[in-house]
Amino acid sequence: GEAALARAAEQARQWREQALPDDPAALAALLREQFRTVAQADPLFFLQGSAGGTLAGLVDLVEKYCPGEGYAVTAALMAGGEPSVTAQQGYALIALAETAAADAEALAWLRSPQRSGARWAQQLPAHSPFLRAFAEFLDRYGHRATAESYVRQPRWREAPDYLLDTVLEMIGSNAEAVRQRQRVAAAQAWQRLRRAIPPLARPAMLAVLKRLVRVATRECNQREAARSALMRYLEAVRRTALALGTQLARGGKEDGFERPDDVFHLTAFELLAVAEGRMPLRYAARRAARRAEVLADQADRAEPAVIVEQPGALPAVFSSSEPSATYVADAAAGRWS
Repeated sequence: GEAALARAAEQARQWREQALPDDPAALAALLREQFRTVAQADPLFFLQGSAGGTLAGLVDLVEKYCPGEGYAVTAALMAGGEPSVTAQQGYALIALAETAAADAEALAWLRSPQRSGARWAQQLPAHSPFLRAFAEFLDRYGHRATAESYVRQPRWREAPDYLLDTVLEMIGSNAEAVRQRQRVAAAQAWQRLRRAIPPLARPAMLAVLKRLVRVATRECNQREAARSALMRYLEAVRRTALALGTQLARGGKEDGFERPDDVFHLTAFELLAVAEGRMPLRYAARRAARRAEVLADQADRAEPAVIVEQPGALPAVFSSSEPSATYVADAAAGRWS
């Protein structure tokens, strides 16, 4: 597992740092190589898919002794363990906020209406402690993004404004206080289990539970690390696809794509076909434009939060008592009381 994660990180680094060719066919060849590498990343997909077995067994065992509390108690037990890459990222953001709060020039820049997140390296003073800390953060986590499984989503390295806004919001947060709350929650969860397990079974069962917590925490952390590694790959794929989009947009809207990121409205097969001359560019551009319109239309729609199939108005507050047979029958008929 660890070896596969290291290989993925190194391969992604090489792709990110290599100079990209100007020729669409050469870019298509690189994109094929990247697609193939991602598709064959079986160890990463295995880590993603196999991490839930021990966790499921742990939840079932905890549920046996704490009925109705299996998930909550298990979450508390695991919160006191080694943090995942995502949790480490959160702690690193808190540390960034602490650095920003102590750096007057950086704080003024973060709050400035003229702030350009993409130009942080140029706009922050060279001696800024926040500049150095932010560069280190992006080196470790710049391949991540919101809704990051979609290649069309800009990575934080490209568009860091979300991170910068988050840093501002987290000023005043205390990482040690968060860790202390987790330690307290874990200690309380263990106390809850000790009281719930019968005395004769307690020593052996607690030993089993502690081992399961260690293994489940390690497996879940590996799952998070594997996802992070796959996102490193997707960052490289996005970079190559955007370079190809830049090439295909040079003819302007009449002869090609309107914008480089129109490539993300094509399938991988379509994009490669265009780059290799197997699909006319104007047809691909029309497909991309139509799909962009559909996506924008879907994004503008406000779907109802609740759909009621039966007639009658929903009550403002549902009864918290156990429903009676009459209540259920009335609800099924659309009569609410």
